[in-house]
Amino acid sequence: MNILAEEQVRMLETSVSEEEHQKRVESFYQMYFDLRHKEENSYLGRLSLKTRRRLHPLVLLVYIIQNHVGGLSYEIINDNREKTNRPIIFAITHVGKFDIQVISEAIKEHYYLLSGDYEHIQGIIDAFFFATKWSDIF
Repeated sequence: MNILAEEQVRMLETSVSEEEHQKRVESFYQMYFDLRHKEENSYLGRLSLKTRRRLHPLVLLVYIIQNHVGGLSYEIINDNREKTNRPIIFAITHVGKFDIQVISEAIKEHYYLLSGDYEHIQGIIDAFFFATKWSDIF
């Protein structure tokens, strides 16, 4: 379990006093916002959407190589994508730790991942693609 998840479990314990519960809630949110602030102010966290899209083919190439060397594969059950300027939502099953790189190869386009476990996506090659600020999108 990661440190943020551990703090959340502590926050949700019901056997503590209301005062202790409030302290734990504040501690959890402080840790969460500290992690976000650290990432958003890092060099990679400040990359624009345009720059991230330019770097996407390189990251995708790395994933494709890793997938083929590692023997990872995928099956697309239904892909009715059409050219559109509207957002597309992909519903993907998750079974293993390499799912992100396999999914990236299947989708091929730049995308944003909506997922939990903020802490564990930090420090990997695609972390800066996941850490997007709303100002980059709108």
